[in-house]
Amino acid sequence: MYEAQERGKFIINGLKLACVLEGSNVEDISYEVEHVKMHDVLRDMAHWLAREHRNEILVKKHTGLIKSQEIGRWKDALKVSLYGDSTQFLIETPVVCQRLQPIFVMGSKLKTLSGTLFQSIHTLTVLNLSNNNYLRKLPVEIDALISLRYLNLSKTYVSKSPIEEKSLTQLRILLLDEMRNHVVIPPGVISSLLSLEMYSSFSMIDAKCSELECLEKLTDVSLNFSNVNSVLKFMFSPKLQNCITRLSIFECEELRSLDISCYLEQLHIRFCRNLRKVKICFENVERMQRSELNCFRYLQILNILRCAIMENLSWLRYTPRLLILYVIECESLEEIIACDFAGSSEIEEDVEILSNLEQVHFDDLPKLKSICRRAMPFPSLREIKYQTEKLEVVV
Repeated sequence: MYEAQERGKFIINGLKLACVLEGSNVEDISYEVEHVKMHDVLRDMAHWLAREHRNEILVKKHTGLIKSQEIGRWKDALKVSLYGDSTQFLIETPVVCQRLQPIFVMGSKLKTLSGTLFQSIHTLTVLNLSNNNYLRKLPVEIDALISLRYLNLSKTYVSKSPIEEKSLTQLRILLLDEMRNHVVIPPGVISSLLSLEMYSSFSMIDAKCSELECLEKLTDVSLNFSNVNSVLKFMFSPKLQNCITRLSIFECEELRSLDISCYLEQLHIRFCRNLRKVKICFENVERMQRSELNCFRYLQILNILRCAIMENLSWLRYTPRLLILYVIECESLEEIIACDFAGSSEIEEDVEILSNLEQVHFDDLPKLKSICRRAMPFPSLREIKYQTEKLEVVV
């Protein structure tokens, strides 16, 4: 999965250089994350070319109800993408769409979907309903989509899992990020998704470690924990530690030490007031050779909030790709990288340390005096915000 993602990033960067795609910054969990969009001229050209395929590819902006008569025109469609603030469905009778594979309905005021819509779309492989802030309920008929491989419900108000009958055995990707409500997933549902390769519940969903461990094909997980026992189960699971890409830990007051995977891309630790140490799951870190100092080479985003007794973040010297660093209300933090940390004598010589860091936010850190007492270059830094009384040296 990681190799496929890296290949995708390489292709996207190539398209950006060719001006086919444009960068677009979108706020995500209080910081900006880069997204891409198609150039306006090329998008219009793509729409024009799609017309040659008649009703096979439908991309349309809607401003009202979509009724059965209109969906009846989808019978020859292969792909459907709908957008528009007022998109709503009103379907009284089943609609036969024997060829339809992906449906995208995103960024609308959609509140619910009729089960009738899914009764005759057995070929559907992709269903993306993300970013529909009014969507609160999905029909149980979604279990009839036996060919479904991709389901995205991120940024919706759905509170109950529509997957209950354990029939989506072909599902490979399940995304439940930034859900607006606490989502209840019945026991046994996750473990029944035998084809699942990517699971992301980066929201108010406590991960079910025991069920995820049963999935042999799982290679990419993003998890949220608000329970110390669940965190401990995760830490002692080699399977999940090897699969984790994004990790969020919230209000685990009893947590004192955290072992994290070297494969993490994002780490969010909030309201863990007794957390003192963060350790990388890598044997003999202190004795690593210089060539191994990039052991935490995937981490790009770190967000730490209200960890009262944490004194430093010295392990950050092993994060050469770190882009965004947020540290807020950590009252005991004195240094980011401690001067007496093992290997700190090499900092002056090693230009790789935090060389890709772009955004830094330090707020309400009363004891913070320096990022590091030794001189460190930050060649990629483009934004730094800090409200600290004792910070003597920023760069």
